[in-house]
Amino acid sequence: MIKAGYYEDVITVEDGLLFRTVVAHWAATRHRDSGCHAVYRIDENGKEYCRALMYNIYCGYYIDEDDLKDRKWYDVYSSPDHFKYGHYEQLRSFGETDAERICRVHPDFKYVVQKAGEMPVAKMFNILIAWKKNHNVELLVGANLDYLALNKSFAKLTKPKQKAVLNFIRENSEAFVNNWSLAKINFVMNKKGSPQDFDAWQKFRPCGKVVDYRWFKKYGPDRNKFILYSDYMRMAEYCGHDMKEDYWKYPKSIKKAHDKALEQYRLVIEAEAIAAKKARAKEAREKERNFKKFAEAFSKSVSRACGLVAYIPQTFGKVSDHAKALHQCLTYADYTGKMAKRDCLLVFISDVAGKSVATAEIAPNGNVVQFYADEDREEAEDMKPTAEAQTVLDKWLKDFGKDAVKAMKKVA
Repeated sequence: MIKAGYYEDVITVEDGLLFRTVVAHWAATRHRDSGCHAVYRIDENGKEYCRALMYNIYCGYYIDEDDLKDRKWYDVYSSPDHFKYGHYEQLRSFGETDAERICRVHPDFKYVVQKAGEMPVAKMFNILIAWKKNHNVELLVGANLDYLALNKSFAKLTKPKQKAVLNFIRENSEAFVNNWSLAKINFVMNKKGSPQDFDAWQKFRPCGKVVDYRWFKKYGPDRNKFILYSDYMRMAEYCGHDMKEDYWKYPKSIKKAHDKALEQYRLVIEAEAIAAKKARAKEAREKERNFKKFAEAFSKSVSRACGLVAYIPQTFGKVSDHAKALHQCLTYADYTGKMAKRDCLLVFISDVAGKSVATAEIAPNGNVVQFYADEDREEAEDMKPTAEAQTVLDKWLKDFGKDAVKAMKKVA
């Protein structure tokens, strides 16, 4: 990575298209010779290209030593602002040679050059880009309003609105400050308030943003009041009020409106909690009904071998007891819900005394997805069922596996 000594602007013409190219220069060190390399350029249409640049989140863009032989220009998808404005000092002013090259391609641009004062090459080239889109830029440069010439918002205004802004500037030339933003001009021009009102409004930035001026004018620069107002707006909107209506957007008393909205919000939240609880209860009853209906189809599907029994659980309670005995997550992972939807079938293995031994999960295609014994073990190998449990499961699959596949088929 090379930290260049200085950068310079060069205006060139290639195939009738103008480019502003930035060339990086660096001095010799013990490890490398001095040199220079063109690393960034922008054409007269505003399209950017770069090469041999490396981005560092802390330092911005630097020259990539490994890519200095790369002569290919790449599109800049994300404008390298850190490079252009952080480490690139615009040292050279726009000169006669630059003007000759630009005016050779765009003869009418000479009027802009004649009206412009001294400025860096980069700024003049940006004015060229803006002028190509809107020739009225010439008037702005002539009025020493370069910043408006490069203002994208101003360029989007209709011609009557642009004219109104220019007339306002001319009429207030003695009081006008050149660093006024377009927003400030529009604010004063449209008689919303004084320049001092605008400055105070912009300075008031709770939560990192400028609030609506009508709010600021009504309630003043009280950040605590704005925080209370933000809570009120959120709660009132949640309660279904139209926050675009003035009645709700600009209450007479923020404190009273906040307290009223808080009470409404509390009632809405409580009602939603009750409705959600009822919905969950209804869903649980429906799930249990579907589970029992599916399980009952296999109530007599029992296989015996090696002193063990394979069967289908008939109730949620049985699943819960079996899961606790084998330290399995059948309940917490909602395997009862999967079975209720016929996404699986649980086959339990117990001894003749009813002691839980193992659990198998059967997929809709009839395959055994999982088959575990007691899961309260550190090693997965120790959780595997015994050979006897495998034998009784295989017998169950042979006796009832095809019935299980048919039962789990979902009707399209």
